[in-house]
Parts: sequence; C-alpha cells; structure tokens
Amino acid sequence: MTKKKILLTYITPYSGHHQASLAIEKALDRLSNKVEVLNIDFLRYLHPIGRIIVEKSYFQMLKKSPQTWEYLYDNPEVYDRLKKWINWLGIWKYSKLVKLIEKFNPDIICCAQAFPALMLANLKLHGSLKMALTPIVGVFTDYVPHRYWIHQEINLYVVPSKEAGLVLMRKGISENRIRNFGIPIDPKFLIDRFNREDALRRLGLGGFLPIVLIMGGGRGLGQIKEMVEELQTDSFSFQLVVICGRNKKLKKKLEKIASFLRYPAKIIGYTENINELMKISSVIITKPGGLTVSECLACKLPMILINPIPGQEAFNARFLAEHNLAVIASSEKKAAALTVQLLKDEEARQRMRIQASNFSRPDAALMIADTLIKGWD
Repeated sequence: MTKKKILLTYITPYSGHHQASLAIEKALDRLSNKVEVLNIDFLRYLHPIGRIIVEKSYFQMLKKSPQTWEYLYDNPEVYDRLKKWINWLGIWKYSKLVKLIEKFNPDIICCAQAFPALMLANLKLHGSLKMALTPIVGVFTDYVPHRYWIHQEINLYVVPSKEAGLVLMRKGISENRIRNFGIPIDPKFLIDRFNREDALRRLGLGGFLPIVLIMGGGRGLGQIKEMVEELQTDSFSFQLVVICGRNKKLKKKLEKIASFLRYPAKIIGYTENINELMKISSVIITKPGGLTVSECLACKLPMILINPIPGQEAFNARFLAEHNLAVIASSEKKAAALTVQLLKDEEARQRMRIQASNFSRPDAALMIADTLIKGWD
C-alpha cells in the first residue's frame, strides 16, 4: 500500500515551533507505519544564510530592544509591508518551492509556524497544479492568534482554545475550518507510568522538600541567574532545579554559584526528560512560551510567569492568568515572593492543578496526527 506523504514545516531549531513539529512527527509515527514524513526548517531550506541572519537579528532584538519587537508584532502597517516582502520572496524562491513540492509530492502539508504557512498558501494561488491541490494545515503554538496566520488558502486551523477559534472566525475563517485540539506537545507527556522516587534519586534530590523548577525555554532566555539569586532572600526551605537549555554560558555561571546557595540546587543543560522534571516539581518559574506552558498544564504544574517576550509570550501570559492557570510576576523579586507564597499554600496549588487538568490537552499531537492521516471532511 502506498504511504501517505506528510510535509511538516517550522522555522528556527530548538524553538517551540520546532518542538511542536517534532511532537506531531512522533505522534504520526506512533499511530501509523503507513505514513512518510518530511520535517523541514522552512527558512533554512529557502535561504540558509538568510535564516542565520533572521535568527540572530531576532534574538538580538529581544535582548537589546524588546520594545521594537513589541511594535513589530501583529502591527497591521508592518504586516502590509512584510506581506509584500513575503510575496516577493515567494516569487524569488518559486522554483525552489515547486521543486520541493514536486519531489516529495506531499498529500498534505502541516505548518507549525505562520511564515511557511503564509508562503505556501501564496504558492497555492500562483504555483503548480500539485500545490493548488495540496491541503495546508496551520497549527498554532501560542494561545492568541495573530494576523500572519490568516489566509483563505489554508484549509484547516488547529487552535489551542475556543477563544482562539472565535478570533479566527471574526477574521473571516469559517468554523468548519477550525479544530480546537490544543498545542501539540511530545506524546510522552501522556504516559502515566512514572516513578517519582527513581527520578529524585537520579537527580540526587531528596523526597521531603518541595522542588522549584526554573526554565527559560530551549535557549535558556531571561533573567535566570537573577531569579536564582533572588530566591536566596527568603528562609523557606525548598530544592531548586534550573534548566539552562542550550545556554552554556548560563550553565557555567550557575554551576559556579550553586554550592554557595542556601538551598540544594541542580543545574541542568539541555535535557529530554522535561516531563519527569515537571512532574516532580511543586512550582515552576518560566517564560510563557506556548510549548512550555502547555507541557506545564499537562503535568498540572502551578506556574509563575516572568520575563515574557513582548507579543506572543505577553499574550500567552495574559490568557493564562485570565483563566487562573498561572500567575504573572512583574520582577524577579515578585516572582520569588509568589513562589514562597505558593509553596506555603497547598490549597492554592491544588486549585491551579485542578484548573490545569480541566484545560490541558496532552493528546493534542495525537489528535492532529490522526486528522492528518484520516482527513477532516
């Protein structure tokens, strides 16, 4: 039997978009051996050097001038200009995109980021017949939609909430093109078999003191060192686990001060067992990236959100706070105070766990994969 071919796209490795795309790929592999998947960094495919420039510029902007990104994000005037650039880039890279589509010959394309979805949707209007007949699925990785997703040639949208679906409908997307499956996270978050004692032993942590987890995404972004130091100011006893991701400089800095902290601390770089670390923790302090907070919800982990990137993460934080799924801290000092407050208040943590259980969608990747395999008409 001929395998169904599914093209997955994202931009920027180790990003939430990348993790979502990998989660869908794993789910497809789990559900069927009759699919062939190609998962590509779309911008790298189009222009390898351009991808590096865009990525470095983006992170430099976030570091040195976040207010600039806040201005650019979902700005209608910027969107109109950028759309012209995207159309120009599409014409410039037309032959390369057509070659990709005709060589792999996908039955369906699934985009975990708006840029490839928008470019491929434009190609449907002006490209090859094969592309015109190939359905595109757009998968949101944040809780509030932005205008770059809106295109009549995107056949199906996967949204994280009813509210996100309503936003799309107000922008002209029909209800039958929307599925509220949630943000796709690794299917391993669905596994219930988990031995807390074994996980604690591997980390060298005790089983009596509560655990505070600190994360800054896959790149270890945010004022993590300052947060670790601020937690020193309260005498309440706990253990600390810090995930530095691929930020090697941060890991070295924290390892130097770890032995001088008043609480036991484990400093970890990039790790594949985030699900276990979240499940053994009592509270997490994190940036509100869409994938990270979705993983926290799946683990019913109370969240304190800090240092959101203007735009998508700020909207995520506001959405989660409005639904009583997290609390927002305006500074490292406030985050430290809220952490101790939550550690002391088991009832408050339990309320957040119940709310997370009602809202979380740990099966989102499997739902998306099933739809990609079976269709939705």
